[in-house]
Amino acid sequence: MGNYPLRYRELLKLAMRFGVYEIPKRGKGSERLWGREAGGRRLRTTVTCHNENDTVGVGLISATRRRLHLDPAHGVSDKDFYGK
Repeated sequence: MGNYPLRYRELLKLAMRFGVYEIPKRGKGSERLWGREAGGRRLRTTVTCHNENDTVGVGLISATRRRLHLDPAHGVSDKDFYGK
């Protein structure tokens, strides 16, 4: 199935099911800082967002999932992540 483009708010909603949270007032300019606790570690990454309706591309979604351990290598399949 693989990743596909999503709107920022849809991506955040999907990620929040796995304990991801947006860290308020952090990040620079158009970047939003996301965090997640996994395996006793605090994971963080930035996600570019000019507007919550903007589309997030496949490359950024893949990188975000990998950095937050929400990819198949860490036990979260595409089907689990997207809920389909």
